Amino acid sequence: MKVKIIYLLILLFTICCKQTKKGNKEISDSKLIETVANIENIPNPKEERNNNYNFDNVLKCEKYGYDGTASIADYGCLYEPKRNNTYGNIVFYLIPKKGIKKHLKKVDKLFEEGDKYDKWEKEGERINSMSITGIKNEFYIYLSLIDKKYLEHTPNLDASYNIKQNKGDNYKFKTELYTFNDKMQIWELLDSFETFQKISNKAWEWEQKKIKDIINKSN
Repeated sequence: MKVKIIYLLILLFTICCKQTKKGNKEISDSKLIETVANIENIPNPKEERNNNYNFDNVLKCEKYGYDGTASIADYGCLYEPKRNNTYGNIVFYLIPKKGIKKHLKKVDKLFEEGDKYDKWEKEGERINSMSITGIKNEFYIYLSLIDKKYLEHTPNLDASYNIKQNKGDNYKFKTELYTFNDKMQIWELLDSFETFQKISNKAWEWEQKKIKDIINKSN
């Protein structure tokens, strides 16, 4: 931004000189400061669309299982700043770009021996060995996020971070659905759902319906 301001000052100085020669007009200091301030405060559309989130560093936070799509079992990727998850509780979904049916045929061909579940396990191992770039190339990536501001540390429960329990029945939290936009190369917010902590299962139902709809369209 500093470079842009310096460039703007040079540009305005040049315009000022030209105007002075033509009509002896001047741009006042206050007008110049106002113009610079307006330029500096213009929001970055890319930052607004993805809220500055970059989920690359947590994409491989845990091992994926595979059954046509790939996801992380149990609670997904829990909020854990020491392991780079500084965002909140995240659940990733990897959906094959070629379609689930075609991808299953590819798995059958790739692993000729073994039953269905043995092949799926081997495919899970293959996915876990892939680089982040490789995953992005082969799969559409979706994720749900419950921001850390809605969470509290729960060491006595199975999940180390859960939605705050001590805020009363009227406490609301939001689940957000993101995807990686291949064309723009950003993590993009698609939708969100707000509900009460006492009926948090509604958020899970909403999330599963969204993912199911996406999967159905991919077949």
